[in-house]
Amino acid sequence: MRLYVDQGADSPYLRSRRLWSEPAHWIAGQPPASVFRCSAQTRYRQADEPCEVRVNDDGRLEVRFDRPQRAVTPGQSVVLYDGEICLGGAVIERTDAPLEQRLGAHAA
Repeated sequence: MRLYVDQGADSPYLRSRRLWSEPAHWIAGQPPASVFRCSAQTRYRQADEPCEVRVNDDGRLEVRFDRPQRAVTPGQSVVLYDGEICLGGAVIERTDAPLEQRLGAHAA
């Protein structure tokens, strides 16, 4: 097991612009479109963050944030909103955070 330690809340190793998820669950039973803009939260009580969502044929999501997000974590949820309306959500599988990419290289 390896433990990576970095100081500072703004570490670039914890920043990601994209995430990929497991198949999503939709409040309305289906996504609003195969590609759409909305806002998302990846942490409880986090401010909504603007993003673009692509829904794959298998229901998995690719979410691209307008600006880098801190500590987006596989196993946690991404919840999608249109204003005050919850569209649905999914469990995060992976991100493009530099640390996650580095850990993936060690696992191979």
